[in-house]
This record gives sequence, structure tokens and C-alpha cells, in this order.
Amino acid sequence: MRNAAFPFVVSLILVVLPPLCAQHTDQDTDGDGLSDFHEIHKYKTDPKKRDSDGDGVPDGDWNERREWTYSIRSVIQVMPPVNRAALVDDYQDGRVLDVVGDEYVEIEVVHYPLNSVDRAIGASSKWRSPPDELRRYLEPRPAANFDPKMRSDLLAALKKDGIDPARLTDADAARKVTAWALVRAKRSQLFATYCVHFPKGKPAVRPGCESLFNRSRKDATWTDGDIFQRDILGRGMFYAKTRGNCTSTATYLTTVLRAIGLPTRQVLCIPVVDASDPHQLRLVRDRITHHAVRRTIRRGVKRLGQAFASHTFNEVWVDGRWRRLNYTNLGQNILDEAYFGLLTHVNTFDDLSDAGLSRTWGTRYAQGYKSAAFRGSNPYSALTLSDRFGTHAKIANPKVEDVDATELSVTLAYWFQSSHRPSTIPADAVKNDGSGHVLMHVDFDGSFSEMTELYWQVDKSFTLTATGQPTLRANAELGCWGNEFYLRIPKSEMARMKSGVAYRIVPRNERKAGKWKMAKDVRLERGKGVVTSTPKSHTSMTIEKAYWGTDHDAPAIVRQNLPKDGHGHFFIHVKEWNPLRGGDQLKEFSRAVDREFDLVADGRTKVLATCSIGSVASSSGHLREFHLIVLEPHLAKLIPGVAYTLAPRNKKPTHQWKVAKGVRVIRPE
Repeated sequence: MRNAAFPFVVSLILVVLPPLCAQHTDQDTDGDGLSDFHEIHKYKTDPKKRDSDGDGVPDGDWNERREWTYSIRSVIQVMPPVNRAALVDDYQDGRVLDVVGDEYVEIEVVHYPLNSVDRAIGASSKWRSPPDELRRYLEPRPAANFDPKMRSDLLAALKKDGIDPARLTDADAARKVTAWALVRAKRSQLFATYCVHFPKGKPAVRPGCESLFNRSRKDATWTDGDIFQRDILGRGMFYAKTRGNCTSTATYLTTVLRAIGLPTRQVLCIPVVDASDPHQLRLVRDRITHHAVRRTIRRGVKRLGQAFASHTFNEVWVDGRWRRLNYTNLGQNILDEAYFGLLTHVNTFDDLSDAGLSRTWGTRYAQGYKSAAFRGSNPYSALTLSDRFGTHAKIANPKVEDVDATELSVTLAYWFQSSHRPSTIPADAVKNDGSGHVLMHVDFDGSFSEMTELYWQVDKSFTLTATGQPTLRANAELGCWGNEFYLRIPKSEMARMKSGVAYRIVPRNERKAGKWKMAKDVRLERGKGVVTSTPKSHTSMTIEKAYWGTDHDAPAIVRQNLPKDGHGHFFIHVKEWNPLRGGDQLKEFSRAVDREFDLVADGRTKVLATCSIGSVASSSGHLREFHLIVLEPHLAKLIPGVAYTLAPRNKKPTHQWKVAKGVRVIRPE
């Protein structure tokens, strides 16, 4: 897992692809080398002045263009393939600094996170006849392999559901057909896209990636071809009504959108740092001085933990310009908590068969290679990071809450051999030596790297206490599996532990760098599993907060996936959460409870809202939201700007909603 040198040779350093189709020829009124579009929306310079500040240096200079806005500079080493032409786009400027052997490309990227590109998305009804240079983005390819029959079946299925692309603008076609396609194809857990190459235009498992590929074989009877049809080939995914990870989904959408005549391609982005490396996380913490931007990036990368992390999505040709399409979000920006905090664009390709990802990234991931350049989980590494408020930029920088966690909060404890142990932790991970083996679940609002770094700083000594019983010793050892931390009670202490007695677990906490924080109800009883006041099944849930889906403080994942269907969408956050059950507990409750609410305000007509089955939940419990819908006929009665009280109808006596004092929902004006 920690090989000192990269053990295979990459034959090409900068990936060779057909030249990227340029934007339409953007006007450059002042002749400074920057398009008017970029001067207005990216750099904030004056498109009518070659030298906006009159200092004798034209705006097109690499550093001069940063003087009117806020920007972030990074130097990153990235394993090939890196597409040189992709490094400059509507959101960033990039250039290759160095190529080191066969191992990595070193690039400098200047990000412009406060751009206004998404506000400039137009729409055209004349998209059915694109320029000749875009024809290649309409053609079937080895992965995006639609054919006339699929096109016919696709258009018929769309028509059946009331969608006629020919009657839509390009922007509406992109949004509506994509939303329809994503609902049609169920998301699976397949992850084969980085294991496959295309010799002679046909998919095959890359030698060296077999073990990773075989993890996708959810059914022992599946052949390689079955996986290709479900995860790699767009036509197969269309008919199987399934899709895999982001790269698989991007291929599926490329297939569907090209089939309706909308030019489409794929882009690959990475985080600005490798989140598995604590040093790189500190670069964000220490070098980014824009408070809100820093918080967004830190929140975005902290959820990645030790994960292999990149994101592939689409670009579509809309109103004469390539526009990013991230699932249903047309105009995906680079600054987004839900997508790594800050996206860095390193590759653009027509088709998965062109990408060359399995040769390098896939093989490294499959075989667990590490190298001097890439010591973490990912095939990229940030060397430096800095930001700049341009000399002429007028950008506010108010302080925001962005506090480093100093506590490991234990919410429950249970015996290692109990049924509550997550299946990802092997039963033979501890020795059968007579010791007491305990797992403590930790809630931590930070990345896995930050959590483990804090673990190595805290005091590892504990005692177990109970009234009338001798105090027992215990020690935190072995680290953790995810959020489950291991605690060992020595064999000699187990001999003194009395059955039927609930013991408190007390950390010594003699180190100042960090502390354990134990929930009041955490107890451990010999011979039993989890001892906690949290019920296994909830019969009531308390609504602590309600917010409209478009509110600025709504979670990014909510805003980005909000349906655009004419209905009203708001969300409620609940108090109750059992970390062992995750989102299932919310889904279970939503099936059992009365899902109808009345929205009530003095002097206003009562409005009906209905809770959807399911939830928006994160594994940590930070998100535990229910989605409520006000159907279009009722939405007209909901007055914007008025605070409405939530009144659950609660007609099912076995399961009840409770509403905390002061909870209101306001439809935006």
C-alpha cells in the first residue's frame, strides 16, 4: 500500500485528444487578449479598456487580470492524463509548469470563484442546427453508443412523458431531458469506469484492474459484459434503466443528450487539495484568507476523508457557449460545498473511450500504489495555495464561523462482537485474548483526516465507573474504522467487571490539544450491546428548523438538486438521530407517519403541504432533512414573505410530528 516508487510507466504525459472545440469567437472589444465575456463575468475588468487601471500593463497579463476581483492560486501535481487545453475555461486559468518523468504534470491554476458566469446563461431555440465544428459532439462513440433505434425509443419515451425537445430551447432541453433521464435510470453502486479501456473501440477490463472491477459484480452470474451494459455503455444504461457513479452517469447523459441533438461532452474536476493529506488540509485553513470561501472549501473537502475523489460531469452547448451541466444543475460553479468546495478542471473528453483514465488513475487506485509525489489516496497533490484580493476589487470579507474541532464526541459505546458493529469492520480485527473489546461511535464535524489527526493528540486513557463497584482501566488503541473508535479493557480488568451493571466511560483528558466528550447517556453493560437512550425506531420526531429550498443558507446539496417543476419545495430539519441507523430511520418514519401538514398564518388561507417519503441525510447526521412539497395549485395561496407555522395533521396515533417553538417557513419573495 505504500510503495516508494510508481511501478508502472505512462507512455504519454499530456493526454493527446482531438483539439477542444473553442467557444464561439468571443468579442474582444479592447484587444487586450481577454474576451468581453470573461472581462465582465470572470475578471471584472473593463471590456472597453485595454488597460483598465491605466498602469501601463494590459489586462491580458497573467497577473494583471487578477487585480479587479478575488482569485485563488494553486500549484498542483496531477497524474496524467491532463488535457492542456482544458486548463483554461470560464472559471479558471491554468498552465503547465513542468513535466516530471513519467509520473506527474505540475500545473499552476488561478481560480476565479466569485465569477458571475451562471448569471449569463441564455437560451436559443435554434440549437437543432449547430455549427460544423460541433458535429463531433453529436456523434455516437464507443461508450456514448446510441443508435437510430435508441434515438427513436428515447424520443417516444420523452413524448409519452410530455417532453418534446424540438419545442424547447437548448437550455430547457438540457434541464428537462436530463432530469427525466436521471429519474428513469436508477443509481447503482457500480464503480467500473476507472477499470475499463477500449482496445479496438470495445470495452475491456484493463490488466491490473481486475480486482477493483470485480467488486462491481453484485451478482455472481454477471459477466463482464453485463457490467459494461450497466455502467460503461450509454445505450445499455438507457435500456437497463440504471447508471453508476458520476463518470458512468456523465456517459449516460452524454448518450441521451447527443441522441436528441444537443452537443455534449464530459469534464473531469478534482478538489483543490487531496483531503487525505492533513498537510494539504492545513493549506486551506492557513492560506485562504477570504473567510466565507475558506469555510466553503473546508466543508467541501472535509467530507472526503480518505476517499479517492474526483468528479466527472457534462458540458452542453447552450446559447453558443459550453455550459457546465452537473446532473440537473446547468451552470455549475467551481465554489460549491457539495462538490469538493473548489473544483479544479484538469480534463475534457468527447467520450470515456478517449479519457485514458484506467491506464493511470484506475491502475493506481486498483493496486493501491503510493509514490513520493502522491502519498495520499489520490493521484494529485497540492504544493502551494494562496489567494488574492485584487488591488481594485471591492469585495467584503466579513468573518464567519469556521472553528477547528477540538473534541471527539462519543455518542454511544457497544461491545465489538455485538450485532451493532458495522459490517465493514471484520469480526477478526481484534484478538480473542480475554480482553473487553469496545467500539465508541464518534460524531465529528470535520474530515476523516482531521478526526484521525485529533485522535493522535488526545489522551488515550479511560476509566469505567459505577456506584459501589471498583474503578476499571481501559485504553483507546488501534485507531478507528470510520467513526467507530476502538477501546480495550484489559483481561485483568474484565475479571473485575460485574455483569448487570451499567458503567460510565470516563476519559482522563489530561492533554490540552484535544479532548474526548462523552454524551451523558453513554453506558456499557457487560453482556449487552449498545446501552443508549436513543430508540431503535422513532415514534415521534421534532422539527427544529424549516427553510425554503432556495434559501441562501440551505445546504448546497439541497439547492443543487432542487426540482424545477412549478411546485413549492421546503425542508425541515429534525432533532432525532441514531447514528447506527443513518437515513433509514427517517425513511421508516416517513412511511409510518401522517405526511400532511397545514401551513397557517394569521389572516391567511390555510395551505396544504405534503412530506415526501424518504429523506436527505448524511452519514454523520449533520443533514437529517425531510422534503415537503406545496403543489402548484396550493402554491398560489402561499403568500411570499409571510411566516407560516407548521401544523402537522398527525392522524396516525402511532407516529407523531412535534414542532419546536418558533419554527416557521417563509416563501421567498
